[in-house]
This record gives sequence, C-alpha cells and structure tokens, in this order.
Amino acid sequence: MNPRAQTPNTDPALGPNPAPGRSLAEEFGEAVDEMRQLHVDAGMRPYRVFVVTLEWPSGEIGRGEPRVKRETELLPTPVVDLRPTTTYIRSAGRVERGGAKLSEVSPRYTEEEIAGLFECSATLQSFVEVTVDSRDGNAKRRRFGVVGAPWRDADAFDWKVKLTTEDEARTKAGKVKGPKVYPERGRV
Repeated sequence: MNPRAQTPNTDPALGPNPAPGRSLAEEFGEAVDEMRQLHVDAGMRPYRVFVVTLEWPSGEIGRGEPRVKRETELLPTPVVDLRPTTTYIRSAGRVERGGAKLSEVSPRYTEEEIAGLFECSATLQSFVEVTVDSRDGNAKRRRFGVVGAPWRDADAFDWKVKLTTEDEARTKAGKVKGPKVYPERGRV
C-alpha cells in the first residue's frame, strides 16, 4: 500500500493537457521554423530533402514504368545526418548501405500529414530523397526508406525520422529508374 496521502492518479492537479493545440510548444512552432530558416539562408543546411511518391500504373509495385505522383520538399530544410551510411566498392561500382536520420523536421506538420507524406499501397511507393543543394552542381540523389514511425520530439520542437538506404535512386535529372531486367533471369 502506498503510504502517501495522494498518488499521481488521484491528484486533481495532474492530467493530460486540456488544450494541446494551444500549448506553448505549439505556439513556438512558427518561430522555431523561422530560426531554422536562418540556418538554411546562411548555407548551413547543404542538403535538400524531398518525399517522393511513385505510382505504378500496372497495379503492382515493380512492374511497368512508374511515374512520379507527388514530390514534396520538407521545409524548412531539416538536419540530415548521413554518417551511418557507408560506401562499399563492388564490381559494378559504388554502393551505399546503412541508414540516415532526419531531425528538426518542422513541428507544424501534424502526425496525419507526416504519415500522408509516406503514403504506400499496392500501387503507390514513397521514399525520402536527399540531395546536396546547388553549391555542388547537379549532385546525385540518394534514396532512403523510412524505418519505423516518425516521432514527434516536442522538447526539441521537431519530428525525427530514421531512414535506411534503398537502391534505384532517381537520376540526377529526376528520371525514375525502372526495375532492372535481365533477359535470362527476368526482373531483379
């Protein structure tokens, strides 16, 4: 038995936030985004981050020629940590494996909006695309899948998203690569 007169569950001063949409964390969202935009404008956020959704008209992911249904840039530009990504040299060229992490994704996105960005179904496929801004010319695009659920870190005024490398990144010009086909083996 608890020797205290009042436990947390019987304390009338404790409970869920009665108006989370009007909380201090929510009120600061716009100001935090504006401060983060200062980092972008100062050139301290060299990566651009897009969520790309492909539509496969064949009715099955991986069959036929996909088309870009939607491409949404995350603004203000989040922090991109590519340090978990490792480059390996293979007989066919360089391959990147591992993960990455996005942080400082705007707190003004709702959970529904974040989930909607990563829309997937039998004919839709979404991924995160990271590229260096124009300071490095026409840079390559890196393709990542989302690992787990993006989570709101209210203390840091952001969403955090874990990523894992994926093959078949779009070309520098943004062209979607279809699946590799080997006549003797079929699709790979």
